[in-house]
Amino acid sequence: MASSFIDDTLFNTAANKCDALVTSYTGSSNQKIFTCNAVINTGQSLISNVKVILSSMRGIMPYSQGKYGLVIEDQGSATFAFDESHIIGGISIRSESKKTKFNRIVATFPDPSANWQLNQIEYPIAGSAEETGYLTEDGGVELVKNMDLSCTTNIYSAQDIASIALKRSRNALMVTFNSTSEALNCSVADIVSVTHSTPGWTAKPFRVQKLTLNSDGTVAISLVEHQDSIYPWSVKTEANNIPDTNLPDPFLVGVPGMPTVSESLYITKNGAGVKAKVELNWTAANDAFVNQYEIQYKEEGGTKYLHGGTVSDTDVEILDIAPKKYYFRIRAINALGASSDWVQTALIEIFGLAAKPNALTNFSAQNVSSLTILTWDQSTDIDVRIGGYIEVRHSSLTSNAGWSNSVSVGNSILNGTATVAVLPFQAGTYIVRATDSSGIQSDITSVTTLGDTVQAFSSVGIVQAQPNFPGSFDDVIKLGSIIKLEGQNNIDSWADIDSVVLFDIGDAGIDLNGTYTFSSGIDAGAVKRQQLKRHIKSIVTQPLDLVDSRSVSIDSWADWDGTNTANGDCKVYVRHTVDDPASNPTWSAWELLNVNEYNKRAFQFKAVLSVNDSAYNIEISELSVTAQEIA
Repeated sequence: MASSFIDDTLFNTAANKCDALVTSYTGSSNQKIFTCNAVINTGQSLISNVKVILSSMRGIMPYSQGKYGLVIEDQGSATFAFDESHIIGGISIRSESKKTKFNRIVATFPDPSANWQLNQIEYPIAGSAEETGYLTEDGGVELVKNMDLSCTTNIYSAQDIASIALKRSRNALMVTFNSTSEALNCSVADIVSVTHSTPGWTAKPFRVQKLTLNSDGTVAISLVEHQDSIYPWSVKTEANNIPDTNLPDPFLVGVPGMPTVSESLYITKNGAGVKAKVELNWTAANDAFVNQYEIQYKEEGGTKYLHGGTVSDTDVEILDIAPKKYYFRIRAINALGASSDWVQTALIEIFGLAAKPNALTNFSAQNVSSLTILTWDQSTDIDVRIGGYIEVRHSSLTSNAGWSNSVSVGNSILNGTATVAVLPFQAGTYIVRATDSSGIQSDITSVTTLGDTVQAFSSVGIVQAQPNFPGSFDDVIKLGSIIKLEGQNNIDSWADIDSVVLFDIGDAGIDLNGTYTFSSGIDAGAVKRQQLKRHIKSIVTQPLDLVDSRSVSIDSWADWDGTNTANGDCKVYVRHTVDDPASNPTWSAWELLNVNEYNKRAFQFKAVLSVNDSAYNIEISELSVTAQEIA
């Protein structure tokens, strides 16, 4: 380009501004505010290369009166003042848009301290108060612009260019209007002021972006908002030195997080049933070159670790693990095969199939005529659903009922997957619990019913054994106002009377079952339809609750108190006839009685007491049968 096309004055002024010395950071030597370190691709057009060069100095190249000038965008004073006498017609004002307004700028520049590799700076710095403020103003929406500063090789200059570009984008009102020909006194890149009553402006500064001479002699002018406050240089924070390499020592491997260990049960695919497994989870090592993790474990007291797997994820399952106490440990391994230190857990007990099942939930009762429909959610334990069972019992108590004062009722032992039982309707408390495939019992869940029915009944008769229990006994004894099972051996068979701790149970423990037969029955006087309902109040006791007196292994004890898990039972049986019971009647076989309906005349009753362990006994304090008919 011929020198005659160059506005030397503007170029000299711009050069002086670029050569202005500024302090990069506290304690640094001075530097020129702008330098141009361009590598020009001559294959590009002239205008493209000029734009690349201008990016290094906030440069504007206006063309005026046949010459090109150079203006460094900077603070300055207005060269012309527009007011309403200059403005013809209306004024158009447009605010910033999301396309032109930013709250973060990422600038890329060649960095000599990184061997001229491309580096990036961000403005504002992530996490700074400035960033938070901008995001708040923009409703939390990130508005990001990427800048290519290929001619800027100074990190502090790059930071300055980025910060001014962002601040300018946030103060960029666009104004257009038609002016009188006096606007021709302005040039592109000039700073001008506008005074106008409609937006309430008084000498508001703008920079000229475009001037167009209209056919009627007026001038169309486009302005963009100007703010002096964004341009002064600010001292920066010293940049960190960049080492020759950022690659870490390949033999210093980051350690993973401490693993968490959880256990569960699973169903095998090979027909081996339910097994226990543990799952380990951990946070990844803070090391980009780690690509796998090794897992080991050993039991308490063991000397050798077992291999638990090598995985690329941050979790692993160890299948078919025995119920013991274990240490678990993991380490990270990188791409070169180097490994980190081990991270080991404290001693962790794995219960496996020995874990106590969860109590059944959402247990409820619905009474329908002489039946109760009991429902509950299916057990969450696999070893209850497979190989276990559900047991339902009944207590005559309406409060504080527990397993030890309950008895069986109807078909009360169900498959482990069961969620419903239909049983005879009786007042009191229904109790349910799960037992898993290892015989371990859950806590109980209970629901109380009051015995109210829609159908009214009238009494036919009642036989009540308490408090005197005048009937006959077989391996059952009466003590005061209760009956209970007696000891297995009588006193004459005791080998050493001095070794007997408690006379009630002798030297061989309690009989496992016995029978009490009622002294009288019920005679309705004639064959009639009637409902029989039994009533039992019982409690399981442990006559001699010493550790040495228990008959089973301590490993099988579900609790030290014993009675909450002991199974004692009392079942009432009935036989019936249509004959006069006083005249050589023909009696039926004995039948289990809970709530039964008959079309018979007379009934006889007996109660069978039982326990599943000779260290326990069952005491019956109330025992009766009521016959009633529809009123």
